[in-house]
Amino acid sequence: MPHHAKETASLDHHKISIESYLKIPAVIYKDAQSRRNAKQTLSNHTQTISSFCVVFPISQKDCAIMKLASFALTLCRATSFSRAVRRSGRFSCYRLAIYPTLEQPVTIFDLDGAGSKYVYDHILPPGDGGLMGELKALITKTTGVHTSIAAIGIVVRPL
Repeated sequence: MPHHAKETASLDHHKISIESYLKIPAVIYKDAQSRRNAKQTLSNHTQTISSFCVVFPISQKDCAIMKLASFALTLCRATSFSRAVRRSGRFSCYRLAIYPTLEQPVTIFDLDGAGSKYVYDHILPPGDGGLMGELKALITKTTGVHTSIAAIGIVVRPL
């Protein structure tokens, strides 16, 4: 099986896993093909007026700087998508965090809900020491999103 086909099959498995937790359709928004699929799903679900989730995975690179760059880019994409959905005036949306991996999520939680503080304090790993730990803590405090999560999900619901 070609590498691309393995990655696509793997993403499909993650989608099914996330859908089973959320009980709504999900789209993994990772590459150009998945972006087209997300747009198609958005189009399909906005016509039928049902809820769905678009999942924005964060690259799990070994290099901490590359992972932080992926984190920032993913957060920007998710925020941009969320704003576009809200601007339509027909849908509301909220942000989810998926931790620690898409393959086997331990927790999926509302980033803006009261439970997120509990998850941050008792489930997610504590910050690292040193300069990188300080940088991660600053990013978490500034964005409201812990840097150790595997993905950000945007759940879209009709108003």
